Amino acid sequence: MRAVAAGMITLMTTVTTMTTVIVTKLAAAVVRTTMTTNTNPQTRLAKPAAAIRAAGASINSPPKTALVIQHTALDGLGSFRPVLERRGYQIQIIEPFLDDLKNLDASEPDLVVVMGGAISVNDEAAYPFITDELRFIEKRLASAKPMVGACLGGQMIAKATGARVYRNSKLEAGYLPVTLTEAGQSSVLTELFAAGNDGRTMHWHIDAFDLPDGATRLAYSELTPNQAYTFGDAVLGLQFHMEADPRTVGGWIVAYCSEMARTKMDPHFYRAQSAQFGQSSSDAGARVLDRWLANHAAISATQTA
Repeated sequence: MRAVAAGMITLMTTVTTMTTVIVTKLAAAVVRTTMTTNTNPQTRLAKPAAAIRAAGASINSPPKTALVIQHTALDGLGSFRPVLERRGYQIQIIEPFLDDLKNLDASEPDLVVVMGGAISVNDEAAYPFITDELRFIEKRLASAKPMVGACLGGQMIAKATGARVYRNSKLEAGYLPVTLTEAGQSSVLTELFAAGNDGRTMHWHIDAFDLPDGATRLAYSELTPNQAYTFGDAVLGLQFHMEADPRTVGGWIVAYCSEMARTKMDPHFYRAQSAQFGQSSSDAGARVLDRWLANHAAISATQTA
């Protein structure tokens, strides 16, 4: 028994010695590889930060903010939301009929998006918050930071510049095409004519606006002379609802049933239109916003370089 025990002790000692040798050799190999690959500890530490900067972010940079002025729960971001989320924006919803715009710093958000709604920008007597919203937009314009307006939002921006917003000759509703001006043909709105969409976008408005002084007209339609405009690189104003996805339009058809009955709009027709054109149209709107944000980011990066 003693001989067996002695043999086992000898075997265990041999295994332990071999294991120690293997671990030591592996450790030495790792050290040699690390030293050969990169002998500068400062360079090794800098690589993660460089990768983050190359991706367009900073280790300690605050998240981007998108302030969305939303006039009704039915007039949400639609196809704009995934674009903003993918680009890293934290979305803050402001309801101007409830939230106090007077105490908001219009220059603070990285982006402002002014959505649509069933009211008129000229209804200040009935909806006093419109006055505060116009003042907020004026301050935002003065900041020269990016802002997008859709339908009522585009009208709000136009009026904040002093342009006239007026009653059009009749209601413009449905998935209807817009025509691009010469400037529009070299703008992000060309996405409305890409990837299977034929320039159709959702309209539901009876008000229209004059082109603001200093703005560039990008699009028009048979009924409405000013469908889209831009102020340089900072402002994109739209008369139409390129963000309206089928879910949004389906909600409108239910919620605005009284208006549809009064104006003899057939809900069956608009549901069929939404089924045929709604997804491609709202996808096109998402591409327009995505390109516009990309262009603005590239210009801002050049200016700050």
